Amino acid sequence: MEIMLKKWKKAFELYNETLNNGDATSYFIVGEYYLEGKIVKKNADKAIELFKYVVEKKEHEFEKVAFKLGEIYENDKYGKINEKLSKMYYKIAYDNGMKVAQSKINEYEENEEEENWFLWLYLLII
Repeated sequence: MEIMLKKWKKAFELYNETLNNGDATSYFIVGEYYLEGKIVKKNADKAIELFKYVVEKKEHEFEKVAFKLGEIYENDKYGKINEKLSKMYYKIAYDNGMKVAQSKINEYEENEEEENWFLWLYLLII
């Protein structure tokens, strides 16, 4: 286990050094370290910042990174729930070939329709 820990630390150091070069792959990998708290203290804000860079650059399978951002903003695990951002990143993923994101977009749209129906019903009652 200690050997793996040393390898993870070394990998983190190397990827972290290449961030200054703007390497999107490094941004993604270092973001994963921060998101999951591997070697470094867990920091969802830092991970999000790094992932957004990848999506903005449209590099390193950015559609998968956009999907991951959608999950981060959807899932309470990271304390960053934001339905609008989640849906936006799922849409970016879908628009760039990640068809599985469509089901997530559909869930949001179904919830919006249901909320609108309840609002309409409420307005009729009052």
